[in-house]
Amino acid sequence: MEPTYFAQYKGFEFHCSPVRLSGGGFIPRLLVSADCGAGDMDIPVPVQGPPFSNATEAAHRSFWQGRRWVDTGYDGWTEASQSLAATPLLEQN
Repeated sequence: MEPTYFAQYKGFEFHCSPVRLSGGGFIPRLLVSADCGAGDMDIPVPVQGPPFSNATEAAHRSFWQGRRWVDTGYDGWTEASQSLAATPLLEQN
């Protein structure tokens, strides 16, 4: 089992659990937790890039993508992320 990496940025919590590929390398999976007033919401944020050579590299890339997502305006995530968050993870892959 691969480690889960955590970071915080501007009130958001980032959780990255890189997935090991069968041929080698790692794909980052980023989940951003946001306080929506009534409770926390977990938002999956897509991470772009090729497979990374190790889990730490994948986590660093996902955190960079998460900071970019926060900085470029996360207001647009509300409708899209709510419908995505309601979709079971198996259907998202």
